[in-house]
Amino acid sequence: TLGGSCKSAYDCDKIKFSKCSENNKCVCEAGFIAFDSSTCSSPQLSGSCTSDNDCNYVMHAKCGGNNKCVCRANNVAVNERCLPIVNGFCWKNETCATKNSICIDSTCHCNPGFKFSPQINECRQPYIGKPCEVNSDCDEIVNGECSNDKRCTCKKNSIILDEFTCGPKLGGACSDDEECLSENSKCEDNICACKTGFSAVNTFDCLVATKLGMPCNSKANCKQLYNSDCIQGHCVCPSNTFAINQTACLSLIGGSCLSHDDCRPAYSVCNSSRCECQFEYVPASSNQCIFGSSAVDCRSNADCGDQMRRECSTYNKCVCKSNSVALGTYECKSIVGGYCAEDTDCAIINSVCVNNTCQCKFTLKPISHNLCPTNY
Repeated sequence: TLGGSCKSAYDCDKIKFSKCSENNKCVCEAGFIAFDSSTCSSPQLSGSCTSDNDCNYVMHAKCGGNNKCVCRANNVAVNERCLPIVNGFCWKNETCATKNSICIDSTCHCNPGFKFSPQINECRQPYIGKPCEVNSDCDEIVNGECSNDKRCTCKKNSIILDEFTCGPKLGGACSDDEECLSENSKCEDNICACKTGFSAVNTFDCLVATKLGMPCNSKANCKQLYNSDCIQGHCVCPSNTFAINQTACLSLIGGSCLSHDDCRPAYSVCNSSRCECQFEYVPASSNQCIFGSSAVDCRSNADCGDQMRRECSTYNKCVCKSNSVALGTYECKSIVGGYCAEDTDCAIINSVCVNNTCQCKFTLKPISHNLCPTNY
């Protein structure tokens, strides 16, 4: 035991960090003090240790991975002591490290009337909702201002994070990227905005478009939708293409292509970077190739009947005009943007005839000449 007789260090080796003194007594080595009759502990943080017991002299300390005494979880180092923070274990009447907190029932709590702010690790009196006259009365609140009803509240495009802090949504004021709450957002010109390649679908979400019709800021936002473009703030199919499953745009006859797969009509191929009908097939419309012998022969447009939507091609076959599609061998109906006299002239589901032009119904937006989706 400490204080026991010894003749050499061997006589004291059962007590870690002890030695045999000049007066032949087991004592603690320099830098350690007696915690009890059989333990030498470091009196301060960062002292050497091999087990938690070696740090017993520092309350709430343990032996860290680098064999140095460190504070346990929910404790912080203060002047070589470990003090508990809010929600940390504490002994009766022990001082809690968190400002404006107190030990109640062996746990550190904020003082009555105070609440914990994780942003600054302090207990503070709530500010959001408190009376105010001018904006400066709400300066304690991050992104706060005085509302018309004279209460401290969050600025426009900000939301409450806690009773003391407002975080900026998309369009909200910011000073650095970390302040912006939305994933895939950044602080640009002191305003939270979506990063390049992402677009805002509301005031909080920055997403890459996964369906035609979703919002976009540039063509980069539509990169997952093959051959699509960003037009008037939405991912849509460019001219001379049709939408496929609301996830891709494929070329019609005459449209550009890199491979056969880029061409939408059955029996079409990519030839010299343009989609055309394969051998022995002819276009009945821009989206349909039919066997040549089944096409209707003609010498002039008059031979093709419906001259609003049909015409005689250069190879003397009746075909549907642009902005119309073939329904069988003899009938053509209009796609979005095509001519019409009544709703039944429009081929596309959810399209109607307005001012002699097929359009998507009033509440819908076209994402392709062949698609008026009811949802994005």
